Amino acid sequence: MNSVDRPAVAALAEPCANCPFRPAGSAIPLADGRLRAIAQQLIADDTRPFLCHKAAYHPKAVPGRIAECRGAQIWLRKMGFPNVPMRLAFSLGLLNPVELDGQADQVIGVEILDEGLPKE
Repeated sequence: MNSVDRPAVAALAEPCANCPFRPAGSAIPLADGRLRAIAQQLIADDTRPFLCHKAAYHPKAVPGRIAECRGAQIWLRKMGFPNVPMRLAFSLGLLNPVELDGQADQVIGVEILDEGLPKE
């Protein structure tokens, strides 16, 4: 199987410019607490991918050719919680964990899980 024949595991090779998993200031604006809820859901249910908003809503999107958000993949790997689709892709050689590790500085960190919580 060559790279042309491979199914898309991530929609993009790196997080898009306004990926919700990018640090504040460059991420798409979301309602207060929304990104925290998404992050918690990703950790709580490792069977569901977080789909790329660019691939899903892009005018040139091909129906049925949506893929997981690269920012979410990098964040999940950074947090130590790769989901089932990612682990399957790792084992099939469709996704490179070392490549994700090399992009860890492009996404937020664990602080998102504490966002909005009362300080002790």
